Amino acid sequence: MLLRFFRAGGFSMWTVLAFALATIWVAVGFARRPEPRRLALVRALTWVEVFAMLAGVTTNVMVVLYRAAREEDPTVLLLQGFAESITPLVLGCSLLVLAWLAVAIGVRRSPDDNA
Repeated sequence: MLLRFFRAGGFSMWTVLAFALATIWVAVGFARRPEPRRLALVRALTWVEVFAMLAGVTTNVMVVLYRAAREEDPTVLLLQGFAESITPLVLGCSLLVLAWLAVAIGVRRSPDDNA
């Protein structure tokens, strides 16, 4: 099931996964040693992840619309295609939850309010 989910998102799933893992890595580092520069990096990587998700979803939707335009009755294709198109968004948001959970732990552990 997970492999099918990953395949449904296409190539963009690899970029979403890579940037999410980098974000989680830095966020865990922030949780271990809360420093403002690490938090700034988590924020920047989060934006990279958001744009990777958006690029993945829009590319997938574009492919589905091109294919649907050639169909006589594109209803099923559009529904299935939309479901597959949003998988980069689902993956990215799910992994960002983990990253920001680590940030929350780091903020709680931070000795001051500057983090």
